[in-house]
Amino acid sequence: MCDSASLLSASFDSIARTLYDKGYAFALYRLPLQTEPVCVIDTAEQATWVKSPSELTTQSGFVLAPFCFPSHPARLVKADHLFFDSQEALTFVHTLPARTRPQSKAIAISREEDDFDNYAKAFDRFMEALTAGRFQKLVLSRSSWTALPKDLTPGMLFRRACTAHPHAAVTLTWTPETGLWLGATPEILVTQTQAQCQTMALAGTIPCDDPTQWSAKNQHEQGLVTDMIRDVLKHHAQSIDEEGPYTVTAGPVKHLRTDFQFTLRAGHTLEHVVETLHPTPAVCGLPMPDAAAFIEEAEGRHRELYAGFLGPVQIQDSTALFVNLRCLTLYPEQSLVRLHAGGGLLPASQLQSEWTETNIKMQTLRRLFE
Repeated sequence: MCDSASLLSASFDSIARTLYDKGYAFALYRLPLQTEPVCVIDTAEQATWVKSPSELTTQSGFVLAPFCFPSHPARLVKADHLFFDSQEALTFVHTLPARTRPQSKAIAISREEDDFDNYAKAFDRFMEALTAGRFQKLVLSRSSWTALPKDLTPGMLFRRACTAHPHAAVTLTWTPETGLWLGATPEILVTQTQAQCQTMALAGTIPCDDPTQWSAKNQHEQGLVTDMIRDVLKHHAQSIDEEGPYTVTAGPVKHLRTDFQFTLRAGHTLEHVVETLHPTPAVCGLPMPDAAAFIEEAEGRHRELYAGFLGPVQIQDSTALFVNLRCLTLYPEQSLVRLHAGGGLLPASQLQSEWTETNIKMQTLRRLFE
């Protein structure tokens, strides 16, 4: 006899597999501290694009914004069908007619992404700009390829992530344009329910088993992010409550976190906040927008959805956008996975410790395959 947990796992496995096979854009997501995931299904023939922050909340759905938004548009998974019950979603997806799903893009696996020497070259480019005083902080990211075990499906990984990361926003999304992504992110970009809004500063990283106190480098990094977010909110908020910094755990690492609760001034909207917050210093650097332009030129990789933002918009009268950290791209046909991670660099950063930090961060989702 199957227990309820295994039945639930089987439901999400079948939902994701059926929608993917039939060619329908979808988003499965489980918000932090929630028990039941939500299923968003887009049955439109044409993709819906969000080309500016002002368009973010004009329709109900699940938004997938790349790191370089708005210079590159976000993909909206429209909530043509919305389910809060997995069995209802499962029944519905089996009634959908099959479409001709676009062929998966051919992928060229670059072992340079796993190569320490290649990372070191990018690190040197970033450190040169930092030590010259051009930037206060820069975030350097990388990818790593690993095998997708034959017995693990995207739906099973989603369920495992929900169980392993109750405090994270767990997401499994697919569109023909963005591909298949799984994530378990601890970082809120901004949320809004009625008049109440929330954001956070999340920066500084050490292993969970590290007994030492937070270093000056980590505290300074967290302070830079906090100061920037506080300055942004002063322009948009009529009241701000701040709490932190305090230590939070996210898988195998822990971070420093400061929370902000705020209400917006008259004439200011959530879109205004997103426009000035994204990309935050936690995934980009300071000062903006020069840091973002430098990263796109000097990092040597296209981040795509990594370090962008994603989440439900205008669902049950609320919007919850999260920074797309701790994420991976799935290639089921090739039985491959591409993990993404990054770390904040300051003038005092050391190459080996930063490389190690990205490896530790990747363990957050790599553990799902064990």
